Amino acid sequence: MSMQEAEEQVESFPKTHAESATHMRNPTSLSSTRANARVQSGISIKIAWLAHSNKKKCDLCRHPYAFTKVYAPDMPSSLPPLLLIKRLLQQLFWALFFVLRSVAVASIWLGVLPLVTVWTLRLYFGMGESMYVTLFLYLDELF
Repeated sequence: MSMQEAEEQVESFPKTHAESATHMRNPTSLSSTRANARVQSGISIKIAWLAHSNKKKCDLCRHPYAFTKVYAPDMPSSLPPLLLIKRLLQQLFWALFFVLRSVAVASIWLGVLPLVTVWTLRLYFGMGESMYVTLFLYLDELF
């Protein structure tokens, strides 16, 4: 089988469990950005399918599957404690910020807004009553 024929073949694993009847084309024959995004999101699905099917070789070329983690050569063997403390402090800061923001929102909605509403209604009812009393006294003097 030539490389061109192998690229045109359809791979035998499904994209999702619901789509097990349909097949996805070989990722090497796809060149669009959308296809590359689908291939990237499908990598974990492929690994899960390989673990489920217990296949050790590719159905097309019989090449054995091998998965290795790729790390930068200058990566340390463990994380530095200073970095861990820095990230912990950042997380604590954002958690404190979230709590303070939640308290501010709750106090505004449950405290300030009802008070402003009550005092606004009192102002309007007081103005209405004073206008009524003034008008009633003025009309009483006329008649």
